[in-house]
Amino acid sequence: MELTEAINKRKSIRSFADERLFKEDIEKLLWAGTKCPSAGGIHPFNIYVVDDKNQKDRLCDAAIRQEAIKKAPVVLVVVADPTRMVHRYHRR
Repeated sequence: MELTEAINKRKSIRSFADERLFKEDIEKLLWAGTKCPSAGGIHPFNIYVVDDKNQKDRLCDAAIRQEAIKKAPVVLVVVADPTRMVHRYHRR
């Protein structure tokens, strides 16, 4: 599939099967998340895997009540940490 076709066909899916993901599938998603381009190869972010119901409820509240967060079997939370870039890029 060409890149433009993939972009044009993308969509958000907010209905989920009522089943857990296998650990291997989550590991593949995390691996893919680390393969994105990053200035200086620094990747100034962490990815957290949330599958606990109480934590997903709290995330839902923090995300302006996006109910899909509660329904997802796993939520990947990407958190930027710009301090990781300071040693290379200083104040830029």
